[in-house]
Amino acid sequence: FETGSTGQTLERELRPLLQNVQASSRRVVRTEAARVAQEARMAELDAEFRRLAVRSIFARAAQQDGFFGRGHIYIDTGDTDDPEELGKSLGWGWDAVSEAKVSPKRPIRQIRTVEAVWCYPTSYNSDDPLRDDWYNPTTWYVQAKMVHSSRLITLVGREVPDLLKPTYSFGGLSMSQMAMPYVNNWLETRQSVNDIVQSFVTYVLKTDMQALVQTDGQQMMLRADLFNRLRDNRGLMMVDKDSEDFVNVAAPLSGLSELQAQAQEHMASVSHIPTVKLLGITPSGLNASTDGEMRSFYDYIHAYQEHLFRAPIHRLMGLVMLSIWGKTDDTIGFVFKPLFSLDEKARAE
Repeated sequence: FETGSTGQTLERELRPLLQNVQASSRRVVRTEAARVAQEARMAELDAEFRRLAVRSIFARAAQQDGFFGRGHIYIDTGDTDDPEELGKSLGWGWDAVSEAKVSPKRPIRQIRTVEAVWCYPTSYNSDDPLRDDWYNPTTWYVQAKMVHSSRLITLVGREVPDLLKPTYSFGGLSMSQMAMPYVNNWLETRQSVNDIVQSFVTYVLKTDMQALVQTDGQQMMLRADLFNRLRDNRGLMMVDKDSEDFVNVAAPLSGLSELQAQAQEHMASVSHIPTVKLLGITPSGLNASTDGEMRSFYDYIHAYQEHLFRAPIHRLMGLVMLSIWGKTDDTIGFVFKPLFSLDEKARAE
């Protein structure tokens, strides 16, 4: 962001765009099992997810993805101060490597987010596109510590083409970058409308302009300065009835509110957030309703959850199972809680 007051203004306008998506994604998961007898294990798994604060950590990482184009979640197994072990693979949650690295004797201590500004990639494969690590970093530098990519859950919501990935530090297109033109347009439009409202009337004094070249025009300028200082609704302007005339030119104000509202609504369009949720603007008119917009927004958030969270949470779930039981259970899975729910009237009907 830009520095100073301008940067603070831009961040203040951008933050609601990212926090709305992040807040709507907080209703993350509900575990489900194939057998009722495993309810106790599901409860134990849910308790461990709550201890690790998985919901809030993933929500924070999603917000960082919106700001920086990628978010990182570090899996702490007690090897933070062991450079040699940090560089080794932790596995992908459901494989033999993970079984050897994570167990009840060596559990997951905590997970935490690491902002993208502190992580930068080191090595990646740019020779063979048929390999799994094609343009996918195998290790990251986290403040001079080399960390294997399996120890960092990386969230990238809007990927870029392979050729652009090194330019974006193997992140994606951030929401802040996408929204910046719309926010700038809104700030400029808001200021322009304010400027017009404050000075939409220009006063014109038709007089003999030869006075400006006489005695340096001091009397004429002092007269104009006096009028500007005393100008208000109770003011009086005296002019020569034969040689002078006094008029005002007013700029039309019709349509300014529509232009300002459109510039504000454009910020909502880039984030797919309805204006009633982002800005608190309710639709006007007979039988106006936002139900359709909210359903569309919930569908978008659900698809975004599947895209951004499905694979990382599945991988973390395998690691958590190893951490508390020493083995994985593929009969336990998870689904995302629906954001939309019927009211009492709709349920009764």
